[in-house]
Amino acid sequence: MIIVLLLFSVLPKSIQAQESTRTFLHDQERRIPIQPDRTELAHIPKTVVSDTCHDFGDVPINDPLQWEFTLDNTASNTGIIYNIHNQSPVFFVHQTTDIVPEHATLGITVTFNPREVRFYVDTLRIHSSDPEAPVLEVILKGNGALPTQEEILVSVFPNPFTPNGDGFNDYVEFSFSESDSRPPVIQIYNLRGKKIRDLDGYTDPAYRWYGTDSHGHDVEPGVYIYVFKLENHQTSNGTITLIR
Repeated sequence: MIIVLLLFSVLPKSIQAQESTRTFLHDQERRIPIQPDRTELAHIPKTVVSDTCHDFGDVPINDPLQWEFTLDNTASNTGIIYNIHNQSPVFFVHQTTDIVPEHATLGITVTFNPREVRFYVDTLRIHSSDPEAPVLEVILKGNGALPTQEEILVSVFPNPFTPNGDGFNDYVEFSFSESDSRPPVIQIYNLRGKKIRDLDGYTDPAYRWYGTDSHGHDVEPGVYIYVFKLENHQTSNGTITLIR
C-alpha cells in the first residue's frame, strides 16, 4: 500500500488530476436517483373544466335558467367523477357522479332558480380521480329579478261616459290584447285612493263598468282611476271621467 501511494505521488500532476476527476464522477453516478419512465406519467388522468366562473345574469324568480359546461378528460385512461356538490339550493346540478372515458368530454348542466330578488353566489366543487387536481371549482353567480311583466295594450271607450239610463254611453268598456295568463283584473279607485270595485273576467267577461260600486250603488260624478293588473302585477293605469 505504501508503494502504491509513493508511485501515485511521483506521477505527473496532470495524470493525478485526471484520476481524481474520474473518481469524483464515479461517486456522483452512484448518488443520482433513477428517473421514472416519462411514458408512465401520460397515464395520470388530466381533468379540465371549460369554464371556471359563470354569471347567469338577471333571472326572474321561479323562472329557472340552465347552463352547461364541459369536463374534459385529456388522459389516455378513464377518469371518474366521484362527487359534484355545492351549498345553495338555487343552483342545482343535474348529475353528481359519472365516468369520463379517455380523451372524452362530459357535459354538466346547472340550473339557476332564484327564490328572492337578490344576488347569489356559490362554488361548485368537482371531486375526480385526477391525482394532480382532485378537486376542481366553478364559481356560480346570478341575480334574482322580478318576473317580466307581460305587455298588454289597454283601451277605454267611451271616456267620458254617462251612465244615466238613456241607452247612450251608459257604461265604459275596457278592451285589451290577448293574454296567455289568467284573466286580468281591473280595479276602479276614486281620487282619494278608495277602491270602488273590481272588474274581472269571471263576473264580467265584457269588462264593463256602469258607474256603480261593489254593492251596486251609483257613484258620484267625477274622475276615477283604473288599474289594470295581470297575475298580481300592475301593467297599466289611467283615468275615467263619469258624467251624470
